[in-house]
Amino acid sequence: MATKPSILITGANRGIGLGLAGHFAGLGWQVHATARKPDAAHKLHALPNVSVHQLDIANEGSILELVDELNGIPLDVVFNNAGIAASKSSAELGQSTKADWEEILAVNTIGPYLLAERLVANLLEGTKRLLINTSSQLGSFKVADTKWDPLYSVSKAALNMAILHLSQELGPQGIAVVAVHPGWVQTDMGGSGADITVAESVAGLSALVEKLTLKDNGSFYAWNGKPMSW
Repeated sequence: MATKPSILITGANRGIGLGLAGHFAGLGWQVHATARKPDAAHKLHALPNVSVHQLDIANEGSILELVDELNGIPLDVVFNNAGIAASKSSAELGQSTKADWEEILAVNTIGPYLLAERLVANLLEGTKRLLINTSSQLGSFKVADTKWDPLYSVSKAALNMAILHLSQELGPQGIAVVAVHPGWVQTDMGGSGADITVAESVAGLSALVEKLTLKDNGSFYAWNGKPMSW
């Protein structure tokens, strides 16, 4: 009997992460899903084939604890999905603080990189060997609307450079490292006026997960499969 594919999804207690967890669990994949407060992640616990893990992506100790829990477990896909937006007030010119910058960079940039580099062994034990990272068109120097949240845009632009670095390091080892723009999605972060639903974003992202190969290493795609400019 073939071994079920496995995927780690961070920030899976709501929104896109929860949608991805439900999708792959429904396909019979072994899903490792993280939440800052696992006891409150009732929808995750209700899904079949899902192991729920505690992770505060901004906390290095929490990252190391998760890595220890996953020691020796093959992962076909690591989906770095956890992320935050800045508060409306801190996004206004002259209103951001050092603490605002430290928080968003810790969650959107530093944490995903630290987690990724510590799960290389798990990916090498897997079959698909895909490290996929939720970025944003707002992190693209060509596409971004620079009048929007500067903290979020900078954090995603920095993540993009981290992704490119990882792609150069891990590609030769057989691991494909890819960035994705999930779209402007109707979530708590995106708001009810966003362009697409969670279901639409998840459908596109999951299709990407299925079709991406090592040939896509170092690429940046939108949720609908269209190539994005760095």
